[in-house]
Amino acid sequence: MAKSPISSRHSTFDIRNSDQWRLWAVLFAVALAWRVFLIFEFPGMYTWDAFTRIWECHTLFVRIWLPLPQLPVLCVALVGGEIALLRCIYALFGAAACVSMGLAATRYWGRQTGWVTGWLVCFFPVFTVFTTVPYQEGMLVMFLGLTLWAWPFRDDGWHGPRSRGHAWIPKMQHAHVSVSMAPGTGGPAASGARVQNDFRADTRLSPWIASGSLALAGLCRYEAWVIGAVLLVGSMARKRYRDAVYVLPLILVALLWVSLRAWYAAGTGPPAEIDSSFQVHLLSEPVTALLHLMFDAAGNALRIGMSQWVWFGSAFVLWEVVQAPRRGGLPGREWLVILALFSALTLVRGVNSSLVTYRMLLLPTIWALPYLAAGITALIDRLELRVRPVLTVAVIGIVPALFAMKGYLDVEYVEDWFRPEAEAARMLCALPEDVSVRIVPRVIPGSILRESAVGAIFGQSMRFDPRDRRWFYGGHAAGERAENPDVVLSWNGTEYVFDK
Repeated sequence: MAKSPISSRHSTFDIRNSDQWRLWAVLFAVALAWRVFLIFEFPGMYTWDAFTRIWECHTLFVRIWLPLPQLPVLCVALVGGEIALLRCIYALFGAAACVSMGLAATRYWGRQTGWVTGWLVCFFPVFTVFTTVPYQEGMLVMFLGLTLWAWPFRDDGWHGPRSRGHAWIPKMQHAHVSVSMAPGTGGPAASGARVQNDFRADTRLSPWIASGSLALAGLCRYEAWVIGAVLLVGSMARKRYRDAVYVLPLILVALLWVSLRAWYAAGTGPPAEIDSSFQVHLLSEPVTALLHLMFDAAGNALRIGMSQWVWFGSAFVLWEVVQAPRRGGLPGREWLVILALFSALTLVRGVNSSLVTYRMLLLPTIWALPYLAAGITALIDRLELRVRPVLTVAVIGIVPALFAMKGYLDVEYVEDWFRPEAEAARMLCALPEDVSVRIVPRVIPGSILRESAVGAIFGQSMRFDPRDRRWFYGGHAAGERAENPDVVLSWNGTEYVFDK
């Protein structure tokens, strides 16, 4: 009987198995190569948070954002690097996130489902878009994946009844114990056998790996603080006080950050004019605001969700919940809790801003992908495709291939949105350094905050200092020279042109 090119989905990941590491190394290499290809295929910088980070490239303190995602920007600015280098660094984090999410999914659903998850994350369109520019999602997903991979969850009902043996670490044993796996569950057989603990190199060290990863995730986005609080409350409620200790580094990091923010002024980024039409007036106009949220935000969420193919993953989430009583427990329950948290936080952000954007859905949709992967591997099992390797590869590869095509089109679309600003930046780079320029930018259509395109112009190169006295825009560098600049760069409705 021919074997599938991928090992059984009912297998754990052995960190000491070099053959398995080769599989993950291939995933990392492909994920990185895919992102580097997109960076050089579409070299223009895009999206507002990236422009803001580059605008404030000489500080770690930007708006209310956490500092770790800004650190690569600061380092590249200090060494005099350019945009391509900066984007490749963030591509590294995105590629590592694909591996960490695959490893985390391996812990709950088995090796094959974990590997399919890694490939889905690799080409997932919205994740591709925001891991080729300076955004925090790549770092956050990487560290949270490592946290779930190594966190010392116990067999105390969190994973389901003890008889099912759903916990991967019932005790901190070091012995290598092989167990059979119950078909269709991705978990151990109902015999009550203890699960092998060989997916980590050192069980005494791995909780601290998880603890450090959680603390670093807490320096990327505030959602990690909520997840840390859930882990802390769960550990205390179950009297797992030793596990609660592993949340302490995150608490210390949060306290340190709050203290530093009280002493240092944060950069605000490029100028922007708030568009009041996007604001929710729940107190003065509650009916109008709620209707606006229901029809605009919910409709936008549905459209974006459909475009990202995430409802397939949501269907498998529901399927797992429905099947849980028959299986005696819900595998990956903490994964489902985090998915619910991300979804709730996305809803809160949607209410706060009166719309759900393309990027807001990134975290909940990424967290739904393992369920889609579980459905794909279940399909392979039910159709007995494992004896036909070509069909197995075809079934596994069709969804990532669709993701890749959609991701390519999405990056092209977003980069094209700011292509006039990229051309304007090249025009400014060609000017002598002693030439003063008044910049009359356009307002980017469809921008939530009606950001002035001056941020998009300066965000195309690390060579620009937006605070240089040779630039005149808005209220910056007003004075005698502002009335008579050497050159005026203005938007004529179709392109940027120089006027004397």
